[in-house]
Amino acid sequence: MIRIVEDKNTWNGLLGQMPEYDFYYTHEYHVSLVKDGELPILIHYQSEEKTVLFPFLKRDVDGRYFDLISVHGYLGPISNSSAIDVPAFQAELMAFLRSENIVSVFTKLNPYLEGPRKLLKGLGQTEQVGELIYFDQAEDTATQLSKYSRTTGQRLRKLRRIAYVREIASDRELDEFVALYHANLDRLKAKNLYYFPKEYFKSLIHSENVDARALFAIDMETEKIMGGAFCVGSRNVAQLEIVFTEEAYYNLSPVRLLYDECRELFRSSIKYLNLGGGTGGREGSLMKFKATFTQFYADYTVWKLTVLPEVYDSLQTKRQRVIESSFFPKYRLPVNS
Repeated sequence: MIRIVEDKNTWNGLLGQMPEYDFYYTHEYHVSLVKDGELPILIHYQSEEKTVLFPFLKRDVDGRYFDLISVHGYLGPISNSSAIDVPAFQAELMAFLRSENIVSVFTKLNPYLEGPRKLLKGLGQTEQVGELIYFDQAEDTATQLSKYSRTTGQRLRKLRRIAYVREIASDRELDEFVALYHANLDRLKAKNLYYFPKEYFKSLIHSENVDARALFAIDMETEKIMGGAFCVGSRNVAQLEIVFTEEAYYNLSPVRLLYDECRELFRSSIKYLNLGGGTGGREGSLMKFKATFTQFYADYTVWKLTVLPEVYDSLQTKRQRVIESSFFPKYRLPVNS
């Protein structure tokens, strides 16, 4: 049986029963990122005591048909049992999607969870679009530190002499964190997607389903803020979701101190600390920087499913049909008329 869950208490209650999940699965995260015309939904599949949860944003296509996409982050279906009958789940999922007039489904997949790979195997199309880099938290501290590059080791030793990390503990400090983070995005001319409001941080910090920490790197001498980070842990996985540096401290690279602090904060509670990816892959400047801490890589993949092929084709314009593109769904591909 499949049902749709929309309310926060039921959604997070079901999530809390899962042996593995990531903070991207929470109701708070979906509500924080929803746009006009989108509806956060949780597909809840139940077979006896076995459960599958699959979160999405539902979008209207033309008043009759709809499609499903994932929020920013890494998701996919998760289960409370390793004995799920995968063909039965997939068959019921497809029947449900057709009954709901869902034309297509797109989600980014979480490489640190077993569910997405197992439950979607053989259904739809999976594509690798990049790589992510992570700390293996099963390693002891000495082993992890031995993999830091010489430059990062030297910078960290210097930073430990002149700076310290403090966890944000008040509403006023959270206001300051958000203001500094937004100012950093302004300097970088970042996309609107990344301008998370205060309520986004506050809801996750107070969520019972995740362990969210907002951190400041502080100059010991002046007590000025050098930079900040937002780390969020759940079962097995933590995300170093946000890191920023105050312009006056770029040369000191306080983000190194914040990376190292997040690694230590989530040492005993999780298996993976994800540092994310970067434009240009391993040859890009951001990934090269992250590789000065750890050299563990995970495939970053997306999943595409066309539920109603004839409707999918009919929704495309002539221009969309002839363009060679991996964009999905193609009927939403922006093109010049």
